[in-house]
Amino acid sequence: MLLTTLDVVGTFAFALSGGVRAVENKMDAFGIVFLSFVAAVSGGILRDILIGSLPPVALQSELY
Repeated sequence: MLLTTLDVVGTFAFALSGGVRAVENKMDAFGIVFLSFVAAVSGGILRDILIGSLPPVALQSELY
């Protein structure tokens, strides 16, 4: 439970940072949502691929 909570909080923080970066670059709403999504889940997907946990959790769970 604790690890899941920390993972979701981290995902939210990365989504927020991606959204802020998109706003700084004056992107439209689609660009902001897209960059937020990519920033939020790409690190977790890469981590899962490198440790051999396939398919990645971010693509399995609706939580992300």
